[in-house]
Amino acid sequence: QVGMAGDRVAELDRWPAANAQKNQCDSATPGREVVIDRMVRQRELPFPSRARNGSYCVASKCRRHFLVVMTAVRGEEEYIAEFVDWHLAAGADLVVLYLDTAAKLEGGNAASWSAEPTLRLFEGHIAAGLVDARVWPSGGEGGAFADSFKRDSPNTWWLCRLDADAFLLSPVEGSVFNFLSSVTGRDDLPEQYLVPRFEHGDSGHTARPRDFMARAYTRGEAVAAVFQAILYGPAGDRLGADAGN
Repeated sequence: QVGMAGDRVAELDRWPAANAQKNQCDSATPGREVVIDRMVRQRELPFPSRARNGSYCVASKCRRHFLVVMTAVRGEEEYIAEFVDWHLAAGADLVVLYLDTAAKLEGGNAASWSAEPTLRLFEGHIAAGLVDARVWPSGGEGGAFADSFKRDSPNTWWLCRLDADAFLLSPVEGSVFNFLSSVTGRDDLPEQYLVPRFEHGDSGHTARPRDFMARAYTRGEAVAAVFQAILYGPAGDRLGADAGN
């Protein structure tokens, strides 16, 4: 516990400099408001009207989904609802949630987390086929992504792995659907796209803002240090890839 406390103090000491770096640039792109507006309008609809049925077909080849976004979560209900509805408005037709229930050390004690609150929160989404919530007792984001790749890549054109605090968008259009659809079904293009992730600072907030996270936090770092992948589902079939690895 002493070591953990020391690490925490060191982290707090580094925070002002890191926060200043992450508040360098204005990141309030037009695409943000486009997605937020679509998200609000979708939330006003009953879930049966939001359900997406059928398949996505390109050049006579069909897959059940066009873009699946997956993430691993653990007790983040106050944020994950926006994450889900944001990505449904930004071009995804399915969000896969891995609910990490593994026992972990928290404050020096082993603690587990119940998936029930998250399952209740997304009952409507799940019934409409917009969310697939998977209880993940083994824990770990890497294992969750490997499982998602094995289970989801054969059924979708695109699979995107994101952290639960990341928001995918096209800076101008908002939705990424038009871009991805323009490169779907082609063999002369990359089999994955690495999307730059721009870390954000506190944007001057001293308490949790009442607005949407995507609207409230508008200050980000100047250069992305992390990239997250959007994988082309058919690439695994074409290359004979081992989905288990």
